[in-house]
Amino acid sequence: MLIPILSAIVIAFFFRVLPHIFPPLSNHDFEFYYCSIVNQLPVFLVGISLFFLTLDNPTNKNTLKYSTLLFLGLTIIMLLCNHFGYINDITLYPFFVSISFIFLFFITKNVAKINVKIIQKIGQLSYSIYICHFLFAWGLSSYLNIWLKGSLNPIVILAIAFTCSLLLSFLVSVLTQFLIESRGIEFGKKLILKFSIK
Repeated sequence: MLIPILSAIVIAFFFRVLPHIFPPLSNHDFEFYYCSIVNQLPVFLVGISLFFLTLDNPTNKNTLKYSTLLFLGLTIIMLLCNHFGYINDITLYPFFVSISFIFLFFITKNVAKINVKIIQKIGQLSYSIYICHFLFAWGLSSYLNIWLKGSLNPIVILAIAFTCSLLLSFLVSVLTQFLIESRGIEFGKKLILKFSIK
């Protein structure tokens, strides 16, 4: 986990300094910085670290207990920080959220009642969902808010927007996984095999 932590610190510092070096980029704070692959790199590295962390380390009851405490603790801290504006860094905030999801992973893995097939399927489609969910989480949800804000409670609108975003992202991801992701992975394997043969 040392590499993801160091990358998050370095990238957060880089984006803090960059506007002072090249001021025009300061106008693209969210659109350019947050969505760039550079900014998302620490999150991907956390996922990669989780893969190697669980490769030869089976979980146990102690793992579940500590994971639950750490997940709840970190989630509460992040919610409070978000509410009071203590952490608004575009690199560190998603990084800490990804750390909390590591603990959520261990909880899900150890509790059979929530480790159901639909959750497993969403996990298998997570990369495709990550790529396409912005269309619904930002685009569709904004329109739903405009259409419904005069007649429904904001919490109800949030629940509707979340449900629609999740369902549509899932359906689109099933299609993109079949048409793009699976074929791309297969092509990559063939390419690696071709160059690894001496």
